Amino acid sequence: MVANHPYYYLYYNQLVGGLNGAYGNYETDYYYHSMREGAEWLQEYLKNKQHSEEVIAGGNFPIQWYFRNNEKIKFVYFPYQKRSEYDWDYAIVANSYISPFQLKNKIWPPSNTIHTITADGIPICAVIERVTKDDLRGIQEKKKGDNIKSALLFQNALALDPQNEWICYKFATSLVFSGEVDRAEQMLQECFEINPDYEPALVLAGDLALKSNNTEKAAVYYRKAIEANRKYFSVYLKLAGLYAETNVDEARKVLKDCLKINPRYKPARQALADTYRNLTSEEEEKRKKENSKK
Repeated sequence: MVANHPYYYLYYNQLVGGLNGAYGNYETDYYYHSMREGAEWLQEYLKNKQHSEEVIAGGNFPIQWYFRNNEKIKFVYFPYQKRSEYDWDYAIVANSYISPFQLKNKIWPPSNTIHTITADGIPICAVIERVTKDDLRGIQEKKKGDNIKSALLFQNALALDPQNEWICYKFATSLVFSGEVDRAEQMLQECFEINPDYEPALVLAGDLALKSNNTEKAAVYYRKAIEANRKYFSVYLKLAGLYAETNVDEARKVLKDCLKINPRYKPARQALADTYRNLTSEEEEKRKKENSKK
């Protein structure tokens, strides 16, 4: 704890292997204390840089206080995985809510990191320099409905920022709307190599499998999305919908699992009610017998 000052609260005991053993299995800088050092380092770094315009510093925790005396720096908050959706020039990202897969496979800190803060030899904060804004421009063009132009911008951005799962996912969505489904599926596989638990990509992969009438494959992706985030409630409906025609008991089980977590989720309650409303005469008879036994 003394050696890691001022980050002594990151301590994990030797039962888990210390901080190195906890890395990727437990959160480390969950109070974002390292971001102060990152903000101070960035300001010193920018003193030697020539910037004619205002510099935008992003981060996964609100740290605008550290820039209160620097009028040349504007701060913007973003979730790390959605960083491409925001306009920023440099980013200060603490090791919190980062994919365990990316931590264990050294995908984080990303390759465009210009400074890393460590404790016990593991990275707890990264100062990142943005290498392109084509990803941001891509989403702007996509909002305008120009999927071809957005796809080209995402392709350019991915070449410069290949460790960004968000770009892979958005690139895939543009390809789908452009009719290039096979290429979109290939891009989703590249996304999973960066982050196999990236929920939006898992759902899109499931949707594409369903459109190809591969319900078994679609179910696998939907279940993976739920495993990655059990509060992704809309996916329960998609998964239940796969079983509604052929295995109504499984469909009900999926919907009940959803309602155990969120009993007030109306779409799941409605879908569950529909499965009983549409009972066949045989199922109705079976249900009456079960109720009579109770």
